[in-house]
Parts: sequence; C-alpha cells; structure tokens
Amino acid sequence: MKSQKIIVIIVIVGLLAVGTGIGVHYYFSKSKSPLITYVADAYVGEANYLLNGYQNSTGNPVSPAIGGGSYTDAQKIGSGDPANVFISVALSPYSSHYLKDRYSGWAIAFASDQLVLAYYNNTTDYKIAMMLRQAEIDNNTSEFVSALFSITNKSNSLGISDPSTDPAGLRAWISLEIAGELYGHNESYFVNAVRQHHANVTRSSAAQLVPALETGEISFLFIYKSAAVHSGLKMIELPAKMNFGDTDLSSFYSEFNYTTVAGLQKGSPVLLYITALANNTLATDSMEFVNYTLNHRSELSTFELKPLQHPELFNDTTPPVEILSLISSHELVYSGRID
Repeated sequence: MKSQKIIVIIVIVGLLAVGTGIGVHYYFSKSKSPLITYVADAYVGEANYLLNGYQNSTGNPVSPAIGGGSYTDAQKIGSGDPANVFISVALSPYSSHYLKDRYSGWAIAFASDQLVLAYYNNTTDYKIAMMLRQAEIDNNTSEFVSALFSITNKSNSLGISDPSTDPAGLRAWISLEIAGELYGHNESYFVNAVRQHHANVTRSSAAQLVPALETGEISFLFIYKSAAVHSGLKMIELPAKMNFGDTDLSSFYSEFNYTTVAGLQKGSPVLLYITALANNTLATDSMEFVNYTLNHRSELSTFELKPLQHPELFNDTTPPVEILSLISSHELVYSGRID
C-alpha cells in the first residue's frame, strides 16, 4: 500500500512538472514580441499566408502584415515605426535613403509578377476593354493603339497610383512611356494625353483605387496581376515590353524612367523582394522567416506569382552569414547592387 502511494505521488509530481513545463513554455511563447512585417499592399494576402505558415512551423508569434505603398512603407520604417521584415515590390525602397538606420544593405528577390490593365464588370467602357482584349489575342498593334488612345483621352477613365508612394504607379507611367515609344513614335504621346485630358485618378496605392474601379469612378486601373486576381477583377494582359513581367527584358525596361519626389527612377521587372531589417529586435526570427519564405516560394504560384527558380541577392554590404551560406550552396545568385 505504501509503495502504491509513493508511485501515485511520483506520477502526480511528474504530471505537475510536465504541466509546469508546458505552462512556462506557453507563457514565454506568448510573451515574446510578434514578428512585424511591412509589405507592399498588393501582397498582404501572400505575406499573411507565409507568416501563418512560419508561425505554425516554428511556434514564433507574428503580427498580421502591414500593407502600404512600398515607398511609403520604407519611409515609415526609416522614421522609426516598429518593423522586423520588409517585403517590397521595388528595389529602391531598400536603400539607406528610405530606411535610414534600418537599412540592412541587402534584399532578395524571390518571385515575379506583371502589370495589367484591370476593368470591372460594370465598366461603361466595355467595348474598349474588348478592343484591348482582342488586340491582345490578335497581337494587333493598331487595335491596341486605338483602345489605349480612347482610354487616355477621356476624363477620369484611368487609375494610376501615386508613383512617389507606390511602384505600381511608377511602372504605370513608364508603361505609358514605352507604349508611346513603341506605338506613337513619341515617348510622351500617351503620357501627355493622360495629363491633357485629366484621364488619371490617383491614390497612394493601386489597392486603394480598386473601390473606384468597382463603383465606376474609373474605368481602367493599372495594377499587378496577382492583386487583380485577388480582387476578382477582369484584366487585359499588356505586351511583354509594357508589363515588366519578363526578367529577360530588364535592360529594355531600364532604358525608360520617370521622375518622382525621390528623383529619377528607372523601369525594372516586377519582383518581390524581402530583407531582415538592421537594428532588429528579433534578428533571429527575422532571418528564420526570410529562409522560410525562400523555402516555400513555390507555394506562391497559387497567388498567380511566378516563384524565381534561383532567388536573386542584391547587396551593397556584406550580407549575414545565413545569406552567404545560401550563396555557397548555389541556392542564391548575386544580381547586383541596391543603390
């Protein structure tokens, strides 16, 4: 009988010890600061998908992704807003000009997208949309020019986000420059038409223009393909030389530029980049999430993104040892500088 009591006591103590252990682990995991991620607002859904997977995999807490125009996000981070990870759809926001003391000196491109011209079911310019779509199908330049001329010569017909806060807006203006050069024999042909006819309605990001498209305030919207799909919008895919979706055309895109409040900005492919910010309160977690993102990038194809076969490192400083090891194992390739 005495031995049975001892066994019972041992079992109870053991259970208490296990319970206490679980309780202590739960307490620490809950008290740990959550990972804070700023992301281009067209990709909040993708970022939250990755963050949730990371949290389920590691047990580390995360906050829902904070979306905004990539340049605006970078300015907020540089001004002191709490942040651990930054996911942008342009490379220049990773510069020290924007991030200040949070500048890490490196960023990794891991997926690509493209610019499209979206429209909604209730558009009053359905015939123009169909003209554009048919021009896309027929690869008919004259049809395409006629449709684009109709859009750019009508007041309040086109949504282009602010190029100084959102790279989608920057690429939209450059896309119009390219169209002018290719089809109007004048780089300013369509840009001037938009300005002269007050065709453009703008917001700080393309995502903020989606409601205007849905209500008919605008008829067309320059937006990324994945965002258009996510928002349930119909779209016309632009020619490769205008959509920034072909990394093989990088040098062609860079021949065109547009001036924002930050200065002259060159055209570039639509790539999604990630970095762990400097002076980071969660440095280990941030690097773990970067690695998680790279290892799970193939899953982003469900969002109409194209995962890069070989993620590309852009750096101005020596990257962390974790990144160098990925270079050594040929999982990353060097692709140039940030600035």
